[in-house]
Amino acid sequence: MPKSKFYMPDWLQHQPYNKPDAADYAFVKITNQILDLIYSPAAQPIANALTEEAQKALAHLLASYLEDVVSNTNIFRAFTTEHHKLYNRTLPFYSCHNYDNDEINLVDVRFLIWYFFANLEEDVLMFSPHNQKILYFADQVYVILDQAYETVPENTKLYHFLHLPDRKVSFYEIRSLMGWLFCSGFLFRHNTYKINNQIDDQAEIIENKLSTQDWHEFKNEIQDTFIWNEHCSLLAYRASTWLALILGDNHPLHQALLDVSFKKRGIHEYLRKTSDKIYFKHVATEAEIEVMSGGIQFVDQLNRVGQLWTIAFVSFNNSWWNSGMSYDIPWDADRILDEKNDPYQRSLHGGTIAERLAVIQQQQNLFEQFNEGSLIHYYLSGAEAKEFITKWSEFYNNSLKLSAKEIAKSIKAFRKKGITQEQVSFGDSFPEEAGLVFFNPNVGIEVLTADLTWIPDPNNPYLKPPINERAFIELLFNPVFSKEIFEYLWNKQTHLTLSFPGKPPDPCLNENIDFFQRFNKYDSYNDEPKSYIV
Repeated sequence: MPKSKFYMPDWLQHQPYNKPDAADYAFVKITNQILDLIYSPAAQPIANALTEEAQKALAHLLASYLEDVVSNTNIFRAFTTEHHKLYNRTLPFYSCHNYDNDEINLVDVRFLIWYFFANLEEDVLMFSPHNQKILYFADQVYVILDQAYETVPENTKLYHFLHLPDRKVSFYEIRSLMGWLFCSGFLFRHNTYKINNQIDDQAEIIENKLSTQDWHEFKNEIQDTFIWNEHCSLLAYRASTWLALILGDNHPLHQALLDVSFKKRGIHEYLRKTSDKIYFKHVATEAEIEVMSGGIQFVDQLNRVGQLWTIAFVSFNNSWWNSGMSYDIPWDADRILDEKNDPYQRSLHGGTIAERLAVIQQQQNLFEQFNEGSLIHYYLSGAEAKEFITKWSEFYNNSLKLSAKEIAKSIKAFRKKGITQEQVSFGDSFPEEAGLVFFNPNVGIEVLTADLTWIPDPNNPYLKPPINERAFIELLFNPVFSKEIFEYLWNKQTHLTLSFPGKPPDPCLNENIDFFQRFNKYDSYNDEPKSYIV
C-alpha cells in the first residue's frame, strides 16, 4: 500500500489562519507519525478499513486532540464535562478510573477512534467500542501522543481565536466562529461531508439554473442554515450549544448562545424603521419582528413600506438578526396564500414550546382513550391509516365540545388569516405500505411505514414472535424511528441485554442507550412539539 504524507497545506485547511508557526509544524509532524503507524503491519486492519483520505483524516483527528489538550482550547473537555453532567460518567463505553481532565488519556483515544469510524456513515454496529483492533490501535497511538505531550508547543493562536474576549462581540463574529467550529473544529469535521452532500443534492436540481454568483451564494446559504439549525451526532447538540460549552459557564455570552433560536426563513413584509430599529411582519403568522438596524445587511434597500422580502432571522441575545440570503419579491396573492397555509411557516412564531407541549399532553390523553390505552396503532394499508386518522380527528374535535357558533367563528378566523380549512387538517396523503401511527408525547402524531412483523410490541397483532433484542437494535440505531418510539417499546420489557452483531450480550449497549439515541437520531432527538389542528 503506497504511503501518503500529511503536509502543511492539509493542516492549515482546518485552521482559522493561513500562516503557520512552530506549533503547526510540530502537530503536522505528529500527524505523520500517526499516519506511519496506520501504514504499519500492526495497524493493517485499521488501514484496510479506510480510504487514503480517511486514513489522513483519522491521523489528523488524533493529532488535533493532542493540540486541543495542550493548548487548553477546551473542545474535548467540553464534551467530557457535558457527558458527565448528563450521565454521571466522563465517557461512554469505557471505565475512567484515574482520569485526568487536564492531560491526555488512553480512554479518550479509544473513544475518538470509535467516534471516527462511527461517523463514516457505515454500519455503526460493525465498530463496537470494545473491538479489539480499535483498542490495540489506541494503545499504539497513545504512545506517540504521550511521548509528544511534554515537548509539543501550545497553539496560542488557536486558543485566542476560539476563546472570545469579554468585550462586546458582534452577531456576525459569533456566526463566523460557529462556522469554523462546526466544520473545522476537530470533533466536528465530518459535518463538512454532510454539508457537501446537501450541496450535491441541490446541484442536481438547480445548479444549471443559476448564475455562477447565485450558485455561490446558494451554497453559502446551505452552510449558513446548517450552522444555525443542524444538530451533530455528538450529543445531538447544535453549533451554538457547543460554542457555549467550550467558552464555559462564566463567559458573558454562555447563556445567550444556549438560548439562540433556529434560523427561521419566510416571507416578511417591511413595515417601518426608526433611528435604531427596523420592523417586519412575518406573513404566515402576522408576528411582528423587531430588528436592530445593525442586524440587517441590506438596510439601504428598504425603500418602500409593504415591500415583501424572503428573509431568514435568528434570535440571539434578545435581538433578531438577519442571516443568509435575502431578496425582495413581487406581491403574489397565491404565494402569500400558500405561505399562510404552510404548517412549517405557521409554526415559526406559533406560541411557546410550553404552550404547544400543553396541547400535545391534552391530545395524548385523548389519543390513549381513543386507542384503547395504546400510543401505537398498526395498519396494513394507507386506506386503513387514513380511516384511523379521520376517526381520531372526529373524536378529538368532538372532545372539544365546541358549539356550532364557536366552530363557525373558528373557521371564520382562519379564513380571515387566509388559512383554508383543508390546509389545517392532518392531511390525506398516506403511503400504501403497512405501517404504524404513533402519538409521540413530545412531538405529536407520527405516521411511519414499516414491516410490522418485527416491531417488538406485545400488542402488535402482526408480530411474528418471539420478541428479541435484534428488533430493539434496529429501533435503536435506525434514525427513521424516533427516540420516543424506542423508549415506549423498550419500557414494555425489562429483561433483554442488547448485543453487537455476532457477539454475546453486552451491557455497554444497555448502559449507553441515550447516548446511542442521540448519536443515531440527532436530526430528530430534539424535535419540538407540533400542534396539528385536526
